[in-house]
Amino acid sequence: MPTTPDAAPTTLPGLLLSSATRAPDAIALRVDDDAATFAELAERAARVAGGLAAAGARAGDRVALFLPNGAELVDLYFGSWMLGCVAVPLNHRYLEREAKFSLEHSGATVFVTHPELVARVEGLPYAEMGLDARYLVRGDGADGWRPFDELVRADPVALSSVPDDASADALVLYTSGTTGNPKGVVWTQRGLYALASSMRDEYAHDLGVVQLLPTPISHVGALSNLLGGILGGATSVVADSADPADVLPAITRWSPSIMQLLPTGLDDFVEASGHDDHDLSSLRAVVVGGDKVPLDVHRRFTDLVGFEVTEQIGMTECSHYASNPPYGEKRLGSVGRPVRGHDVRIVDATGADALVGKTGEIIVRSDAMFDRYWDNPEATRDALVDGWLRTGDLGRFDADGWLWFMGREKQIIIRAGSNIVPEEVEEVLHQHPAVALACVVGAADAHLGQRVEAYVELEPGESVTEDELRAFANDRLSAYKVPERVVFLEKMPRTGTGKLDRHRLEQQIAADLAAGGAAGS
Repeated sequence: MPTTPDAAPTTLPGLLLSSATRAPDAIALRVDDDAATFAELAERAARVAGGLAAAGARAGDRVALFLPNGAELVDLYFGSWMLGCVAVPLNHRYLEREAKFSLEHSGATVFVTHPELVARVEGLPYAEMGLDARYLVRGDGADGWRPFDELVRADPVALSSVPDDASADALVLYTSGTTGNPKGVVWTQRGLYALASSMRDEYAHDLGVVQLLPTPISHVGALSNLLGGILGGATSVVADSADPADVLPAITRWSPSIMQLLPTGLDDFVEASGHDDHDLSSLRAVVVGGDKVPLDVHRRFTDLVGFEVTEQIGMTECSHYASNPPYGEKRLGSVGRPVRGHDVRIVDATGADALVGKTGEIIVRSDAMFDRYWDNPEATRDALVDGWLRTGDLGRFDADGWLWFMGREKQIIIRAGSNIVPEEVEEVLHQHPAVALACVVGAADAHLGQRVEAYVELEPGESVTEDELRAFANDRLSAYKVPERVVFLEKMPRTGTGKLDRHRLEQQIAADLAAGGAAGS
């Protein structure tokens, strides 16, 4: 394999090629029983890049990836980047409507999915969308789908032709915002490389280090760990499930020192039986983000493995910006200190720095941060002010510089680490002919972080049961967005103009819950 230039790389293809030159025979990736060295991973990516080029993809084109965790997703990431394309990973829990929006909004020209997911998108008007290049992994292809092997069997791109533009777009991640449609979070090559560098340093990724990633690498959290590992020469074991029945044997088999989980996965981990049947002694750091970890889970985990969880805070736009040290002192209940390369401030309503101990909005500045929202300049202007990202999270610094998360300004519901826009769920509920008005909120849940609850006012003379309304929503939304509970109210609170008064309703709900009941139930 040709060597990379002497200068330090600043792009993702350079990141992989540098490690493939430095440690060609070291294991870069494990998925189930399959393993790929850094040299093999670079070769596969070059072939995928050649296959994409043969399919008509060009630099700047968007390649949509609707896939669960697997080697193919990693190959497609780096294959896209070697051609100068933009990877667009879709949440593998999307239904047809959600996938259609992301495909159309991003303008994807290539689409790759999995046999287990293809049924969800078989009704899309691909010809109208300009999506003729469609591939199916682990299948022979049919009904307009080509086998993924066509890409892998292609002649590899010449490494001398691999783009080296750090300012080029690399990734569009769709995340829920404060409006019904998700926003496309754009990361450049430079931003993702800076993120990988930060991760490598924070977790001491190096040759011989093994990390277990059972959370989706289509999300920025696990993807950042993967990139940090590839940059540093570590081995990444990518699993398709955070179920303890899969995770515990994987720890015993591969002896990872680092593992990443969502809070729900951590809860499942400590609740699981059979810990004594597995060797967990290799673990040195278990990283958890996406939502707060209950103190009881913190303590039970420490009792189980002998060290504390590494709790952190972040978002799709900047991955994690504060973290407890993975291998050092932690402060229980805090989300940690600003990570290397990230400036973090707490500001009041005027934009001035808040006093120590005072709550305000958390704002962040970093090279390891998104560039803009795809085709949404208004949202970009709202989020980025003088180079600072307004997170919408509320926090405070203590006198020692530790950050404490105090809540969210936004109304986003975070259920098991996934963002849910209340307005999207409300829009679906409003489609039911019996529903006059719906309000969706997040309620605290010890296991999920938040659960989805709907408060509904019916049309005069109409009737529908809770089960019927949940079934209606289940046919139109991903399962994790369907309300766990529907409460029927005789009359929703309204403003003077007749609109739903969400603030008053949330106050009413909080008061009723504090009294031990449910509003209107």
